[in-house]
Amino acid sequence: MPTLHSDPARGSWGLRLKLYGLVARALTGLALAKLLRRAAPSLFMPRPEWEPLPGPHPVGVRDVDLLDTHRPEPERPGERRRIMARVWYPAAPHSQPRRRFHSAEEAAWFATNGPRAVRDLEALSDIETWSAQDAPALPGPARFPLLLFSHGLGGSVSQNTHLCERLASCGYVVVSITHPFGGASLRYASGDEALVTPQLLKRRFDLAQLAPIVTQVRLARTAQAAARAASGLLTVAGLKPELRIWVDDTSAVLDLLQAGETSPAITDVLRLVDFSRVGALGMSFGGATSAAVAQRDERIGAAVNLDGNQFGDELWDTTIRVPLLELRSDEAMIESGGSFNNFHYERFAESGTSGRVWRYHVRGSTHAGFTDMVLLGSPLQHRLMNLGRIPGTRMTALMFDLTRRFFDRHLKDDAAAWESEPSARWTELQKIDTQELRRLS
Repeated sequence: MPTLHSDPARGSWGLRLKLYGLVARALTGLALAKLLRRAAPSLFMPRPEWEPLPGPHPVGVRDVDLLDTHRPEPERPGERRRIMARVWYPAAPHSQPRRRFHSAEEAAWFATNGPRAVRDLEALSDIETWSAQDAPALPGPARFPLLLFSHGLGGSVSQNTHLCERLASCGYVVVSITHPFGGASLRYASGDEALVTPQLLKRRFDLAQLAPIVTQVRLARTAQAAARAASGLLTVAGLKPELRIWVDDTSAVLDLLQAGETSPAITDVLRLVDFSRVGALGMSFGGATSAAVAQRDERIGAAVNLDGNQFGDELWDTTIRVPLLELRSDEAMIESGGSFNNFHYERFAESGTSGRVWRYHVRGSTHAGFTDMVLLGSPLQHRLMNLGRIPGTRMTALMFDLTRRFFDRHLKDDAAAWESEPSARWTELQKIDTQELRRLS
């Protein structure tokens, strides 16, 4: 479940509020939302719509704890890095009950420990997803591509359940990775927790250095001025090392899954995976992670970034190794045109012409709208909670359609999946033009 904890990827949960002076607006919106929900609950907080699965397969879901014996846990000296993951997969036909968005244990944790924003949005906890806990894996010889999903900093393993289970129904095994001390609700099977906290964020990131740089990039009038300002993001303390940890988490999960060094509880699920076809996707800081791991790990064949600002210099003025789809919110756009990521993923000399990067602005969207939060409430609540102007079911459908078609094209070799321009189907989409950067080369 997304939270209002800070995320150095601008626009993520709380940093969006901290950096741009929106704390008062957010708290006012939450208070008014709560008041209106009490006064007219059926109008203000209608039950979120959870559409039936679009694909031919029933979906199962399982949680698994993974141990990376090769890396220490930076926040717990003497311990190894433990990573909890949630796995959605094509299942055999079954009659098992649908899993709730949050288990009873997760819902209880959010109710007592979650930030106020999460406690005020507990409606998602009662949603019945279309996934069945521990359903038998699909039998037979079929093998499916593997997708590795990363949440935003301060997010959780469940924050994009709607997208993950729909992809699984269309023939993917989707593994959502919870990065220790980077999420808001990481609880291992043992009951131990590894949560991000404001104190930890303050210690690990120089947010005071980040804020003025982000403002300069946003307000720069020319591509040259924006590039000059954005280069300052390459040196913000803590961001590059944190991104490296998340990238290493993702590669480590892939290592463990490929080697079968996991719990026996997912042995039958691993049998479904075609490890020659692997994609990375993520939201916010997790989106930046997906691009970075695709650049470093040659097993990754395609990547999708859902509204994550790229940090570090690895992809600055550099053409990414694999096909990349980038979707950006209104909040990510900058005055000089395009988004904060204009300067990443392609060499300036071939910006907009490399043939490897598809960049789109989703007009009317906000950062939080790239999570399942967008399914909550009425249009009024969307306005108060800054969830964007696009209806929730349409926003989730857009994300799913583009993500599935992109991976179908690049992991399943289905040329027809991406043969037409997506903006012809989705009027909210506007291609981001970065060709002006070629003048900077």
